[in-house]
Amino acid sequence: MSNIRGRFQKAAAKAAAAYSASISFDWRLYPHDIAGSIAHARMLAKQGIITQREAKTISDGLAQIGREMADFAQNQLARIRWNRGDVEDFLGRFLSTPKANIVFSPSIRYFPKKIENKTVILHPKTQMLYLGARFFINGEVLVPRPAQRRALAALADRRRAAGGTLARAGLGRLILEWHRCGFLSLEPTT
Repeated sequence: MSNIRGRFQKAAAKAAAAYSASISFDWRLYPHDIAGSIAHARMLAKQGIITQREAKTISDGLAQIGREMADFAQNQLARIRWNRGDVEDFLGRFLSTPKANIVFSPSIRYFPKKIENKTVILHPKTQMLYLGARFFINGEVLVPRPAQRRALAALADRRRAAGGTLARAGLGRLILEWHRCGFLSLEPTT
């Protein structure tokens, strides 16, 4: 799984990286790639460049790619050993990762320097979850200091928090970064 802003605590296992390097788009493209290759082989045969038998051999071979891809995926997945922390990390990132059509647009008109007199409101499309000491926001993971966890949990649970509370917990810079990314808005405290 990709992390758009590089917040991984450690590198992905080589087997996981190799397996998932292009899977996000390959699974959608491979049926079309196979169909295109079959059509190309038929065209080559129709033009007399290859024989009908060669076109059939190519087409029959292409039909096996789906099985080969499944075998490859099974072999790669069998090499991955998950511990409880890996499962929790995967779930947090997966469940908080926005769908492909979700785009966060940062506010281009409003960049405050402080959050103390603001109300922090998560964007409606922002997914913020937590498990133990780890917090997940839109596919990213954060392991805050113990003193920061209560304030972040309240933000995740209520989807809004007083900026002063978050600032006192030492989260001001992080909240401003999330604001710049469009993950949340900062509204005047009323």
